[in-house]
Amino acid sequence: MTMTGRRLLLTSCLFASALGLVSPAPRAQSFPMNLEGYAVADQVPASPARSTVALAPPYRAVGMGSSLLILNESDLSHPVVVAEVTLASPALAMLYRDGVLYVGAGVNGLYVMDVSNPLVPTFTSYLSNVASMALAMNEGGKILYASDGTETIQAVNVEKTPIPKRVFSVTFRYARITDLAVVGKFLVAAAGPKGLLVYELEHPGRPIRVKHFKDLEGAISLSPCPDDDHLFAVSDAYKGLVFVNFPTWQTPAIKGTLPQDYTPTEVRYLPSSNRVLVGLGAGGYAIVDGSDPSAPAFLSQSALPAPVMRVDVDSARPYLLCSGSGIYTVNVSNPSNPVASLAFPATDAFGALASSGDLVYISRGSKIEVWDCSSPYNLALVGSVDAPGFASDLLLSGNLLFAGCQQSGVALYDLSNPLSPALLSVLPVTGSAGQMDLRGNLLAVAANSQGAVLVDVSVPTAPATITSWLGKKNNFVAGVAFSSATTLWVRGDRDGVTALNVSNPAAPAELGNLLVDGLTGRCYLYSTYIVSMGGGTCTVTTSSDPTKPTLYSSIPTVSATFASFQDHTMLLSDGDTGFSELDLTTLDAPVITTIFGSPTYTYQSIQLANGARLVSAREGGLWSLLPASCAGAHLYLPCEGDTLSPVTRPIFTWAPMTGADYTVQISKEPSFPSGKTMTSAPSGKEKSTPSYMPSDGAWAGTVAAAMDSGDTMYWRVNYKVGKTTTHSEVRSFKVR
Repeated sequence: MTMTGRRLLLTSCLFASALGLVSPAPRAQSFPMNLEGYAVADQVPASPARSTVALAPPYRAVGMGSSLLILNESDLSHPVVVAEVTLASPALAMLYRDGVLYVGAGVNGLYVMDVSNPLVPTFTSYLSNVASMALAMNEGGKILYASDGTETIQAVNVEKTPIPKRVFSVTFRYARITDLAVVGKFLVAAAGPKGLLVYELEHPGRPIRVKHFKDLEGAISLSPCPDDDHLFAVSDAYKGLVFVNFPTWQTPAIKGTLPQDYTPTEVRYLPSSNRVLVGLGAGGYAIVDGSDPSAPAFLSQSALPAPVMRVDVDSARPYLLCSGSGIYTVNVSNPSNPVASLAFPATDAFGALASSGDLVYISRGSKIEVWDCSSPYNLALVGSVDAPGFASDLLLSGNLLFAGCQQSGVALYDLSNPLSPALLSVLPVTGSAGQMDLRGNLLAVAANSQGAVLVDVSVPTAPATITSWLGKKNNFVAGVAFSSATTLWVRGDRDGVTALNVSNPAAPAELGNLLVDGLTGRCYLYSTYIVSMGGGTCTVTTSSDPTKPTLYSSIPTVSATFASFQDHTMLLSDGDTGFSELDLTTLDAPVITTIFGSPTYTYQSIQLANGARLVSAREGGLWSLLPASCAGAHLYLPCEGDTLSPVTRPIFTWAPMTGADYTVQISKEPSFPSGKTMTSAPSGKEKSTPSYMPSDGAWAGTVAAAMDSGDTMYWRVNYKVGKTTTHSEVRSFKVR
């Protein structure tokens, strides 16, 4: 299948063609992407359905991957896209009140949009420090409550919409707060292993906890009953659907339960009803009669559509959000026989990559797709095969493809026909199969709680687990990398980086260990070093003597996930900041040379044989990038007049000068008047490194200054050699 006509931004005409619409919807204001050092050759959109909310009738907002769509749902069977906005990250939650749309973007913050005219939605503000995947608002409409699935609820004053302000936060240790509901002067939270939390809102900006209900241990979602606001339907990972009654807010009690074959993903009472719509993930959905909460009963269960990850009930018909399957409306006039109809198509997110010449194998949903990437301007899907689950890692070796499919194990495929992979076997795991590495017939699998699993794959149709190694302290293993046929490096959560002698795979022996800080991720062999991902840092460890591994250096990142190496260049996928390339010529002082602030989470990136970079941006799509340069007399990136994103930090690079220390200056005026110039004077090794990435705070200050000066800013670099200071040419950039 040849795909043509795709360019930088996902356009509404793709959806229009799917729905038979005559003309594309207008595109409203969108966040730009930082694109420094690259030109986009091609882009394949991804658009899983993530969230939705009804606006003023007949309009609805829908989060589809990195796009926010405004639909006219006058005809529920054929909703029409009337506006589209490109976001910098997926809309995980939405709340609408009085012409204002609040969009929760997970760890990427909170967007505030004016949708009083739904045909022209407009950004009014962005709060990077308000992580949010669940939203609720007090009755007065002045305080917004947000949680991102962690143990914290943040309160935001939105009375002055253009300048909302975070005012307070409450924390409950070890909670996982995934849903919020306000009833009168009380806020109720689904807190995962900590059950339900109740907060009193006498002073809305300072919630006070009045009850911790411990009888639930996996609360995911909750919904107050329309006819009795002291009764809640709750989805629980262990008990299924649970009805909890609050005779008073400090005396809750379980009224009844209804076990489910599948974990309920979200529950919502139908309007003016005692019936509950339950999303069941891969199990579809159900409608439950809650008229007697002590004895709830199924009215219907439907296996399709699936997977139902979210449900919405705030309009004429309920909506089911089925990730890559699309958005469905449900006619519940006969609750014993509901009818679901596709209202809007969607596509799955992209995942792991593995390349063989011009062919690239890509995990996507429960499939592995085959893409012909011989032309960077025309990425073409040429085949696919089912996978037992989402493959978080792919590994190629000769005619074999290994897919680490998390709890579903490791799938082995025969690539004798590279366009049509054939499943040979599935190796079960008791943990979760992730990163893999192979030497000869010995496969190492980072299997999370099972540890590093060693597998004999000499017979691909019957792979055999030899043993597993977890170490003395580790709870899980996230990374594995061979440095030789007999030495395996393992990244665990507590022991750090450990070298194992696997000359006898049945009895791996520890050679040496290096404790390192940070989160735990994948690890790679680069030259004579082990580079391990660790969230805020990439740790570089010497591997020449496995009995005495030492810390060589650390590479700062934000949320590093995958890396690949080409000569002295590291291609780094950072979940939060995007894709970048680092020059590792001086390994203890790596230099960022390019950056692509991809929309949504950047999963993996590789360099193709034709020189293009292929980036899997999950819900932001699959991107083919070509290196591009705008080098001037001294300045490299960003190019003159570039538009930079207010929510993604850029990179400033320039020509090096022997013996120089550098200072970056940013100003509202090209003359850089004294007292009106923002100056960054890096310290330590960075002061002699010809690149600069602003901190979050420094970039926020630049963004504020740009907004105050009509978007345009100017920058230059000062070179100081001894007592002599010179400066580069001046370039402008915009922020909007």
